[in-house]
Amino acid sequence: MGSDMVRRQFLQLTGCGLALAGQSLAPKTVPNSAGTEAPKLKAPAKACDCHIHIYDPARFPLAPSPRVAPSDAAVSQVPAASEKDRNQRVVIVTPRNYATDNRATIDAIAQLGKRNARGVAVLHPT
Repeated sequence: MGSDMVRRQFLQLTGCGLALAGQSLAPKTVPNSAGTEAPKLKAPAKACDCHIHIYDPARFPLAPSPRVAPSDAAVSQVPAASEKDRNQRVVIVTPRNYATDNRATIDAIAQLGKRNARGVAVLHPT
């Protein structure tokens, strides 16, 4: 409980714990995003979702894998998730299902450039 109080005090002192007065925060369902409730804390300016995956098997076929890729994880859904979580920036990480094929990640960064998108690529050791 003591560390929780310190965390709350820090968030309040930095302005992260301020409620959004007068704004409607209706629940939104966003694919591949946990929960539908609006965040209880206001994200600080230039907040960043630091790890998302993009799947676009129609344009970029997936490598053979026993892992099943999410059915809805298109780049077109990033703005809705960012709005829900109040993030202004995003880091796209090439998922395991693409192995070392980074085309979907590169394409997503190009499409989301205005949103300050960055990426993490996967390289083969050779």
